[in-house]
Amino acid sequence: MAGAGQGGRSTEHANGMPDAAGKSELTVHERVYRQVRSLILSGALPNGAKLPPSRTFAGQLGVSRNTLLAVLDRMIADGWLKARRGSGVYVTYVSPRPGSAFVARSVRPPSVPFFMGARATDLFPAQIWNKLQSRRWAGMSGPELEMGEAQGWPALCEAIAAHVSLSRGLHCSPQEVVVTTSVPAAIDLTLRALGIAGGHGWVEEPGYHAPKQSLVNCGVIPAPIPVDDSGIDVVYGQRAFGNAKLAVVTSACQFPSCVTMSEERRGKLLAWARENDAWIIEDDYDWQSTNYRELPPPISAIDNSRTIYVNSFNPILFPALRIAYIICPPSLLERFAAVRIGLDEYANVPNQIVLADFMNSGHLDDHLRRLASAYPERRTALVDAMEREIPDIVVPHKQTAGTHVVVTLLRHSEDEFVALSRENGIVVEGMNVFRLNKSDTAQVLFGFAAFNPTAIRSAVKAIRRATGGGGL
Repeated sequence: MAGAGQGGRSTEHANGMPDAAGKSELTVHERVYRQVRSLILSGALPNGAKLPPSRTFAGQLGVSRNTLLAVLDRMIADGWLKARRGSGVYVTYVSPRPGSAFVARSVRPPSVPFFMGARATDLFPAQIWNKLQSRRWAGMSGPELEMGEAQGWPALCEAIAAHVSLSRGLHCSPQEVVVTTSVPAAIDLTLRALGIAGGHGWVEEPGYHAPKQSLVNCGVIPAPIPVDDSGIDVVYGQRAFGNAKLAVVTSACQFPSCVTMSEERRGKLLAWARENDAWIIEDDYDWQSTNYRELPPPISAIDNSRTIYVNSFNPILFPALRIAYIICPPSLLERFAAVRIGLDEYANVPNQIVLADFMNSGHLDDHLRRLASAYPERRTALVDAMEREIPDIVVPHKQTAGTHVVVTLLRHSEDEFVALSRENGIVVEGMNVFRLNKSDTAQVLFGFAAFNPTAIRSAVKAIRRATGGGGL
């Protein structure tokens, strides 16, 4: 591959790389180099992945082909990439897949504070579920033991339509509900149905791993868009990746910042989608951890013609349930149905049947009330313990949503604090794990959902011992 040299400053811009003011002190070459390197380091471009043709890739990045060729030559020399004659350019750096560390640790028992993957299964009414399940299994046969319908068990689709209408103000028919196994599976199905491979898709920065990997799996390049106190920065996205055809957002409780997208920002996002014939995938992540009666309505409730709503029962009830769902815009129903039939990822039918009974009997509403009481109590216990035991080590952010607390570190780097905590049996996660472009903000996440106040206070004392903190 022939390089074109680095050259000096240029009027070109690599999409997504200017700062919040639209300026940068880096050359175009350096900005593109860092952007591609970030995609490789995050696993968005995994080992063995073939890069798009240079003309296509240059267009996607918003730079000249000569600039891109120079960057690729440098990355080949540095060992990130390898050119194969007559075949193309491939990634040679071995990087963990996004979320691989998170997924690998998800088998850790939830008794380990402050593991992000642990959920409040101690509050789940297992006896009620077992009774409903036993009653159903006593007469389970025939169609109930088959793969089920591609869209989902009809009674569950009806229950979900009623549930989102009452709890989220999102009115839809059961025919618009598609049952999947998880939110990542829902996003994957949506991307395949939309058929937008080859371009960019907005993802929140920092943000959840799964959408980034789903985009890559479906041939869409993740475009990191900063998140501020109002949610995803739509103006930045329009400037840096204005031609994108997709945005994946967590509007009710952004992960991992826990901010709620403002009504103004929701309006701007919808306007962008309408003007650019783009789509919004709205993941209603952790909505139940907020004061959801006072939340703005989901974007999908405002306009479902450009928005695909996805949600999951797995974090609300128990992770092994493996039931999530999509609310599909009517215009896409036939396309979703055609793609869905070809995918062998149907949710367990008996679990769907029991879940429908659970919802129709009012037990889901009861459980949501339990969570609405427990989450604030556990969040407050964690913040109070930090302010008492380790005020010289961390500053907890004041949050009213989410199942984790974000803290800013006063003494340690993210990696150092995470390592010290884990050496003492405490599992926390650094914020940079969730970024495509790394930052020096020195922030760490503490999951509290699965732990009662006594366990929380004990674990914070262990962190004080591990980090040398001095309480009040």
